Amino acid sequence: MGNPDEVAGLVRDGMASLGVTHRPNDLPRDTVAVPFLSSSQLLVMPTGHPLQNERNFGLEAIARYPLVIQSPSRPQGAQVARSFQKAGIEVKVTVEALDADVIKTYVGAGLGVGVIPAFTYSPGKDIGLAVRDVAYLFDPAVSVILLRRHGNLKKYLFDFIAELSPALDQSVLEAHMGASV
Repeated sequence: MGNPDEVAGLVRDGMASLGVTHRPNDLPRDTVAVPFLSSSQLLVMPTGHPLQNERNFGLEAIARYPLVIQSPSRPQGAQVARSFQKAGIEVKVTVEALDADVIKTYVGAGLGVGVIPAFTYSPGKDIGLAVRDVAYLFDPAVSVILLRRHGNLKKYLFDFIAELSPALDQSVLEAHMGASV
């Protein structure tokens, strides 16, 4: 586990056969990123929070409350921070978290509200938390498979990738990599 740039470096250097992460900020030249999951964003908050029923809901409304986000050094955190910056809105970031699970933990502890990919929220497991769709405020979270350009993957890796996304069969991956097995 590491940030997307670290994972890309491991793939580039042959220390990992593939990486599953968000798109890195700096994709090494000999590495390809194959998107396999796009998820809209949700605002997560403690149940009963005023933003659950806010009528004039937008970035300005969210900025009135402390914010828990991923570190801006990670793609998701940078994207959330950029959305507020582009709108010229200052936010009070109380915690920079590693991932969505950590964001939900801090939000549940009452440290603020957070933005997370929709696929990371489970109403059955995330007791005490409420969400609101913010897909129109933030770009979707895109997960990618990182591969070495002109690399060779073993069959079990193709099988693993097919479990993540059946649309990514061997021929599709080979086309992205520019090499056959």
